[in-house]
Amino acid sequence: GNTKLTIEGGPSVVAEQKGSPARAFIATYAAVKAEHQLGKQTHLSGEVSWLSNAADFKSHLLTSEVRIEHALSEKLSIQVVGRSSYDTAPAVASGRHDLLLVSALAVKF
Repeated sequence: GNTKLTIEGGPSVVAEQKGSPARAFIATYAAVKAEHQLGKQTHLSGEVSWLSNAADFKSHLLTSEVRIEHALSEKLSIQVVGRSSYDTAPAVASGRHDLLLVSALAVKF
């Protein structure tokens, strides 16, 4: 199969509102992304990313995602995505860890 690995990183600006007031800060970002063609119509991809406040590395968001997509036709595909996020500074009344599982029908225009 065909496999592609990408490494990303650099500075970023984050604007967020977790309650009040809204705030913005300079952050550092790093990610590793991988894609693999499982077959003619099936594609697997994954990513692990880290976003941290540049002034306080203890405050960060760690996200991982796995996605599988199967083409039903040229313009239509089905996708299943699993995502895990860990936030060391979540919004009030929110947990630090979020899990998400989504299935979707995708249409290409």
